[in-house]
Amino acid sequence: MNKRIFIAKRDINLLKQRLATAGHFVYEGGIFSADKNFVAYINALTESSCVEDLNGAPVWVENIEEFKSLVKSKHQEVMNELHHEYKKLTT
Repeated sequence: MNKRIFIAKRDINLLKQRLATAGHFVYEGGIFSADKNFVAYINALTESSCVEDLNGAPVWVENIEEFKSLVKSKHQEVMNELHHEYKKLTT
């Protein structure tokens, strides 16, 4: 494999790993990851709910709309950074 291609793929994988961690946030004592699957799950909730955090602990979310907003905001922040950094690596 060409060394340049190898380095580019390695750097992209490292970027994705770094940003996966950047998507973690704390809410009501639980730690969550604002990845695309969690965003989809949260969007399905319509009222106060118990949500499992990354450690498997149940966390009661009273204000689901506030929580949705927080999750979406964090997810978008990470995706914007991914897009920006990805462009730097591939151009």
